[in-house]
Amino acid sequence: AALLPGAIARTISSVSSVSRMSLRVAQVGLDAVFDGLRFSTGATLGASRRFLVNAICTARRTHQMAHASGWASSAAAAVFLLHSFFGLSEMLAMTAFYMANSVTHLSLTAAEEAVQLFDGLFGDTETSKALASFISLIIDELQKDDEFTGGGRQSYLTTLSQTTKAMLAYACLQYATRRQRQAALKLVPVFSIQPGRKRGTIHLPRPHQSTSASATASASAPTAATAASSLPRPPAAAYHSNHTYFSRYVSIPAEHIVTSTFNTIREARTPMCDPPVYYLAVDTHTRSVVLSLRGTLGFADIVTDLTAQYEPFTSRDGVRGHVHGGMLHSARKIADDVRHILIATLDEHPGFRLVICGHSLGGGTASVLALMWARRHHNPGESAAAAADLDDLEPTVVCYAYGTPAVLSVRLSRAARGLVTAVIFRDDIFATVSLGLFRDFRRVVVNLTREPGLAERIVGKVLGLGMLGVEREPDDAVWFWALAKTLRADMASEKLFPPGSVYWINPPVAARHEPAMGPVPVAFATMNFSKTMIVDHSPWVYEKALNKL
Repeated sequence: AALLPGAIARTISSVSSVSRMSLRVAQVGLDAVFDGLRFSTGATLGASRRFLVNAICTARRTHQMAHASGWASSAAAAVFLLHSFFGLSEMLAMTAFYMANSVTHLSLTAAEEAVQLFDGLFGDTETSKALASFISLIIDELQKDDEFTGGGRQSYLTTLSQTTKAMLAYACLQYATRRQRQAALKLVPVFSIQPGRKRGTIHLPRPHQSTSASATASASAPTAATAASSLPRPPAAAYHSNHTYFSRYVSIPAEHIVTSTFNTIREARTPMCDPPVYYLAVDTHTRSVVLSLRGTLGFADIVTDLTAQYEPFTSRDGVRGHVHGGMLHSARKIADDVRHILIATLDEHPGFRLVICGHSLGGGTASVLALMWARRHHNPGESAAAAADLDDLEPTVVCYAYGTPAVLSVRLSRAARGLVTAVIFRDDIFATVSLGLFRDFRRVVVNLTREPGLAERIVGKVLGLGMLGVEREPDDAVWFWALAKTLRADMASEKLFPPGSVYWINPPVAARHEPAMGPVPVAFATMNFSKTMIVDHSPWVYEKALNKL
């Protein structure tokens, strides 16, 4: 069901469709009107200019014998002034028409986007149904725990107040125990990023991070799609602006972009949960066919992120587990879109490997695609139809995911080692967010509000709020750590994690220890609260950090 009752939702969708069509017709009509005005104005000014110039020339010839020199110079000056005046008038008129047309076009486009967004939220659409499903899921999760809701006796404002207070206390507790938690992690040392230290080697191809960032920066529109390397390079105007930008950013010829999301015109469509924007390109320098997926940018991407239910999934190697539902659906849609052209491109470039990369939503979807396509072991349980369909897709498959969200269960994340290389920067919030974390935080709220005054006591001790009458004691660190371990012991919900081999980039801290990489289920079992946890997810932050390695 949609957010609103069925009859109302269908009415909204119908009105939205009619409104969008009317706006399109109005836009075409106004374009025709402005084109007519430009043509008529130019023709009128041109005819007036030619008439006056001819009149001056005729007058000069009539009086040529009597006033030869004077008329010749005066006529030339008059012709020059007429040309300048009419030229300036035409330029100003055309500029005014162009600006008016641009403002009108922008206004109508914005109105159409607003109508489409409203339809996506409240109409009888796929996105509205997905949002309704997400809201129902959250309500069901909140109502499952009677302790959290006070057995239905307390108001929503009381529950919200307790939740806010408890989460603030948990963030303070996490800050107070950050050093003990770092010391407790059994990590595998990699290398320090501090200047002057001897480093090991990690093979993280930076061009693929640039590819992911470029995909995030691109916008939308169609272009022709064919296997690029077999065609002569047409002029730049033959490519869509996004393809031109993408090719310049990642330093590959524009004709090496085989296909992309923008191949299909999807104007004035019903709002849908579309998969992330993608580009399929050939990189001859690294001998790779690269499928690059964009991260969260539009409304449909947000809806995909919010489709957080766990879906059962079996990799091509036969490993079973759960994945993020929205990203699984996106991966399947992209697989259907690109499978045939991808196989044709790999056939055309023997010996090339398949590289799947992406940032954020694109990274999570890329990880699922890698598990769908890569086969490192024979799987007797694979159906004959699936094996026959994918046998042509047997190059070396690798995946690079940057800022990847929590997308795979523990077994699948471990199975992706050697296939998926994920990079997490500092306190990136989305590396830990899943439905299981929401359930864990619900238990944290229950445990911290069960004892009256406990949350206030934690906040007072950590922040040193003398106004609360709470003072630090010598054994507070021990108490904080014991309380944190007690809370974590009850945070046992099934969660999703970043996939494969995860490299966690952390800045130097006061404590002397080697930056490291280690057990994903331990390192990313809970959210790391910090002032940069949102900014740390930016693709530009990732690109800047990787360029410093």
